[in-house]
Amino acid sequence: MKPIASIVVISDYKVGSSLAWDDLRATLRGLAAQNFAAPVEHIFLETVKHKDYIPQDLTKILPGLKIILSRQELQYALKSEAARVAQSDIVILLDGDCVPEPDWLHHMVDLMRSEFHPAVVSGRTVYEGRNLIERCSALLERAYVDRYRSPDTRTISNNNAAFRRSTLLAHPLPLTAGPFASRMHAEAIIRDGGKLLFEPRALVKHTYYGWAMERDIRRHKGYARIVTRKLDSDVPFARLGRLGYLSLPLLLVGSLLQSWWKSLLFHRDYGIRWYQLPALLFYAVIVHALEIPGMIRGVHGRPITNSDYR
Repeated sequence: MKPIASIVVISDYKVGSSLAWDDLRATLRGLAAQNFAAPVEHIFLETVKHKDYIPQDLTKILPGLKIILSRQELQYALKSEAARVAQSDIVILLDGDCVPEPDWLHHMVDLMRSEFHPAVVSGRTVYEGRNLIERCSALLERAYVDRYRSPDTRTISNNNAAFRRSTLLAHPLPLTAGPFASRMHAEAIIRDGGKLLFEPRALVKHTYYGWAMERDIRRHKGYARIVTRKLDSDVPFARLGRLGYLSLPLLLVGSLLQSWWKSLLFHRDYGIRWYQLPALLFYAVIVHALEIPGMIRGVHGRPITNSDYR
């Protein structure tokens, strides 16, 4: 019987380390606990160079898991490869450090099979929220797909999204702007008439590794802010990407204002109380400042190399 959905899990952070394998085990346990009765295909997609290091217990955690090896190494290349190895018309890309809630798949599939017929459905991502910093980081880094009182969005979750297989085949993820350039992917799908939706109930908890992870993410985000605007004229404010150093303060202020607006709208959804808003708004200034080194590399066209993201 053809599966209703194909869930393709791909590790993207500290790949090959014991931490990454432990994260992957937690993700697979979350998939095994889904309250979804219809047939589902589960795939772990990994580059062939890691084949000798893949733990033997993965298929015990999630019976039926297919381990497929690819010659691709970049995470976006692997995510595009998912459309070719999956059997279902719905391909869900889930990062290997994201643990889904038990009703996650139910909400994903229901919206994908709804009368809206979306090309992509993105879910909500939070961190575990053990302290205020984690909750603030989750909002500032993962709420870019969130929308207020509407399921329509113009962005795609980098780590938690369902695609029409035909959409993913027609629009592979871009390989030239780093691992945080999903906005280019979203714009290409929208140009082709695809509808992007957001389902906040499709919730996953992303592992959070503190300040080192924060710096890494923000450098990549800064790089992507510049490079995507150089490469795609349909990305909002694309002309700013061609202004060299003059674009840095303009894009930084614009992204900070957007983060502040998101903070006011969605702080409750990320476990932040009203009286903690001043701390959240101040923290936004700090983390956006961390994007400057990546933006400078983007101005000069020098990709980020020393990163724990592949």
